[in-house]
Amino acid sequence: MRLPAVTITINQLDVTVEQAAFEFAYAQLGDRHQAQKAINGGYVRKIFESNRGLAAFGMILPPGTRIDLPEFSLSNQRPTQRLWGQA
Repeated sequence: MRLPAVTITINQLDVTVEQAAFEFAYAQLGDRHQAQKAINGGYVRKIFESNRGLAAFGMILPPGTRIDLPEFSLSNQRPTQRLWGQA
């Protein structure tokens, strides 16, 4: 599963980078679980790497902020390791 590279503009109040990333991933993938796996799998980190200076806005992004969302593949994730029991 792959998320395409796009540029989005924040149009609402009280939006975080993680929230914007999740909403985009959910809209593309159609599955909340897969969208959350993308968020936990490094998608937000890639967004910050692609948008130098984005962190300077603080936790809440002001309306009108443009964010370049990079292409992301869910296969980029590290495998899950079980601490107890068998898989």
